[in-house]
Parts: sequence; structure tokens; C-alpha cells
Amino acid sequence: MKQEFNVYREARRYYIEENEGLFTKEECELVDNIPQMLRHFVGSAKKMKVVAGDKPFDGATKLTLENDDVGGGVQYSMETDNGKVTGWLCSVFLHFFPVAPKELFIAVEKVE
Repeated sequence: MKQEFNVYREARRYYIEENEGLFTKEECELVDNIPQMLRHFVGSAKKMKVVAGDKPFDGATKLTLENDDVGGGVQYSMETDNGKVTGWLCSVFLHFFPVAPKELFIAVEKVE
């Protein structure tokens, strides 16, 4: 399964763009090293498109599930040139992936 969504940055905060009205803006904020992971791909872009899937695809980077039950969310890690980075995804992630895959493959593209 592959999911696609947009993320935008306001000042130093990052949010999932959610247009269905299911979550508040605060619930859609990305925290705990997820902004650092996004900057790894697109620097300080103001808007980005994220494609995430449970199977490898061209141009994707692998994230590994570290913990599937942390404060109502999940933790994934990825390897970077500076070592392993682990980030927390809140329960909004479970809207896209009801069961957290052991491996999550993502591609992040700068929109603006």
C-alpha cells in the first residue's frame, strides 16, 4: 500500500496537510526528529510531497519500525550520513497506515 500526502512548514514547525477535517492542526504537527528527517531530504523547503509505502519503490528510503506503541503513535528510524535518527509519528500516521509496517519506504520531494 502506498500513501501520498503533503507536509508544510510554518516557521520551524512542520504539519501534515489534512483537508478532510479529521484532525486539528495541532494533531497534524510533526515533532520528535521527524522535521530533522524531512530536512535530510529537502532542506528547509516550505512545502513537500511525501510518498510512503510498505514495499520498496524507486527513489525511496527505508525507515525501520522501532516501537509500534509509544504514546499513541509509532517510532521509526533511518540511517543518515550522521548516524541513525529515530522519530515519533503521532496517531495521525495510523490514519494512513492502520497497522504500522515493519519497514516504511518514503520519498520526499520539494514542492516549494
